[in-house]
Amino acid sequence: MRAIIVLVLLYGTSVFADVPKHIQECMDCHGPEGVSQHEDMPTIAGASANFIEETFAAYQYDMRKEVKSKYRFGDTSRKPTSMKKLAKTLNDDQIAEAATYFSNLPFV
Repeated sequence: MRAIIVLVLLYGTSVFADVPKHIQECMDCHGPEGVSQHEDMPTIAGASANFIEETFAAYQYDMRKEVKSKYRFGDTSRKPTSMKKLAKTLNDDQIAEAATYFSNLPFV
């Protein structure tokens, strides 16, 4: 059993080691690889890059209601966050990179 736990920890660490921090932060709420395990948090894996970018823009320009959520993965000791606040901290290149990353993942 210990060997399995160690392998899972090593595999999980190595898989996300090359993923930029702003994309890892998306996974903190939306789930590993953008697949949510919670009904109040959407799965973003497999969504079109255009949809993801437009969603970020809607939050940045106050065209979409603020959604607050608790972190469910990663650093769960942080305070709840909001997509509106998060979207305003990212630049266009980071948003495009996140959109491309999640759009290339399979929808589950």
